[in-house]
Amino acid sequence: MRVSLAGEDGPRTRLLVDGGNGTVVLLEEWMSRVATDFRGLAADVDELRRQSAEIRQELSTIITAFNEERHWVRSLPRESADFRQRLEELDQRLNNVLDLFEKHFGGSGQTEQAMLHHEYAAEYLALVEQKILALALDVLADGPALPRDKAALVAAVCLDLFGYPEIQEQRLMDRLQHNRSVNVTRRIEEICSDARLLRQKASLGRQQRWDFGYTRGLPVDEGRQEMWPGSVDGGLVDFVVAPAYLVDSDTLLKKQRVFTATTDAEGAREHAGGAGEHPDWQSSAAGAGRAVQDLP
Repeated sequence: MRVSLAGEDGPRTRLLVDGGNGTVVLLEEWMSRVATDFRGLAADVDELRRQSAEIRQELSTIITAFNEERHWVRSLPRESADFRQRLEELDQRLNNVLDLFEKHFGGSGQTEQAMLHHEYAAEYLALVEQKILALALDVLADGPALPRDKAALVAAVCLDLFGYPEIQEQRLMDRLQHNRSVNVTRRIEEICSDARLLRQKASLGRQQRWDFGYTRGLPVDEGRQEMWPGSVDGGLVDFVVAPAYLVDSDTLLKKQRVFTATTDAEGAREHAGGAGEHPDWQSSAAGAGRAVQDLP
């Protein structure tokens, strides 16, 4: 709507807009109101961001305390009512903060099960890079072993632990029968126990899976794969050493660890992973002497 107003310098034109509730206001006044509203919204967004940072910090503190108390209680020779009560209080605090997070951010925050999967994924990586690798070094300690030999042995152990519906403990024992000292046997039993507990925890709540799938002879997919130590820089994927940790349909929490080598004359070949084919593992086992028997 336009309105002409008389002035000393002649008629002036003013633009009017709907001000709501059957009123009209000058365009300049309406724009001023809109600017004020936007400033208010910006302040609200800043406040939500501040609250989000505080909630995340509180959540991190609670989760750390919760895990410390839980591990401590499990280490006690018998149950303690006092510690169980403290665990319950921490668990309640954690749930309260999660509820607050969900309330403020409309479900965009992670649920308790999602956060636990991050913890399980970290446990999985530590199992591979510490205990399973230590087993490989122990098995191959009698003679010189190339990086590929170590990677192939770690890959074989990971396959038996995570590539089948059930952990293949006896199969793993049979693989290492010629190098199975008392120390190696103890390590295998401990690793299988840890993997069994980890698989049990990871199976609860949100869907989780171990992804062995890869295409041999292609460059490393940096979005989903990482090179295993000792791999050839700039080389092509040869085999999967440790599977990726996935939740839901395709949410990646830990990337695949892959061993890379120079260009393969066979070219690119796709492998579904899991209990399927893992090319060249048998030849690698031969290079490791008697360390690994009958790799798939």
